[in-house]
Amino acid sequence: MMKLGSGTGNVFNHLDSRAVRGEPAPFVGMGATILHWTDRSACTIVRVETIRNVTYITTRDDNAVRIDKNGMSESQDYEYLPDFHGRLRVFKKHPKTGFWKFCLLNEATGRYVQQKHGCGLKIGVRDEYYDYSF
Repeated sequence: MMKLGSGTGNVFNHLDSRAVRGEPAPFVGMGATILHWTDRSACTIVRVETIRNVTYITTRDDNAVRIDKNGMSESQDYEYLPDFHGRLRVFKKHPKTGFWKFCLLNEATGRYVQQKHGCGLKIGVRDEYYDYSF
């Protein structure tokens, strides 16, 4: 979950980060959306693993190509293509709340460390959005 005002500046990203009830089970190849401060990035799930009863997923950024002619507007349409060199991110599903938390790998211990601040995740749908007001 992203906290409105400190984790995200967009109410839609805040709500999407909390919308985990009834979400589909993640699988390799499923689309997902990275939730940033006000932007959103489309990605694909490339790995699903369970470690000590906690689910971790790894996502890879997709290449989103804008297909509308709306210019700098809120109305944006994209076509999504795989990007085999896209950035990889790891998310941990919080066992109690079900919220997806951004993690980084601690190289010394080989364990994933949940980050206090960072991007959120919505699985099951690809959604790219660029906020031109920032």
